[in-house]
Amino acid sequence: RAGCKTVPMTTETLGIARVNVDPAVSGKAENEAFSETSIVFDAVNLVSRTVGALIVSSRELAADAPNFPQLVEQVLARKIAQQVDAWGLVGSSTITGVTNLDGVQVVDASVGSIATSKYDEIIAGIADIEGVNGVPNGIITHPDTTEVYRKLKSGDGTTSAALYLDPPAAVRALPWYSTTQMTSGTLVVADWTTVLLGLRQNIQVEFSTD
Repeated sequence: RAGCKTVPMTTETLGIARVNVDPAVSGKAENEAFSETSIVFDAVNLVSRTVGALIVSSRELAADAPNFPQLVEQVLARKIAQQVDAWGLVGSSTITGVTNLDGVQVVDASVGSIATSKYDEIIAGIADIEGVNGVPNGIITHPDTTEVYRKLKSGDGTTSAALYLDPPAAVRALPWYSTTQMTSGTLVVADWTTVLLGLRQNIQVEFSTD
């Protein structure tokens, strides 16, 4: 929902070109040549992995419940989607996710400091992205972290009224998504359209009496 793009994969691995250094653009006088420049590329390799689950049920349930096939497919699709979210966001011991990707800019802050710093870390993250000419398009957090931000108040309730705090305009402009697949205490602001998910084949549900 944040804008991740899917890339069809026809082979086990797929190389995607990435620009590391932009070309230099310059002006020139009439009849003069442009200075030579170049674009520096590297490659990002998408590697396919097989994921799934084995579900066992009685033959009686499978035969007697008319909604059984649809229910199994819905549950599997939802769980696989959640697992893909987890791998894409936080990765695993063998998979690199957004939060453990080399080059991701980190603004150190703990959940305990949010009450003091309010939205400063998010604004700093937006500035980091804009500083490399990027355009942030969304925020993703764990529901626990989202709750902390939703409970921010402008006063302490004693010396000043404890009113819920409106986010600054720069933060309010970004869609905010919560998922339990994100690490609690972590907030990521990004241009999520730059995240690519290789898709080798769609989800398949197979039934067997073996």
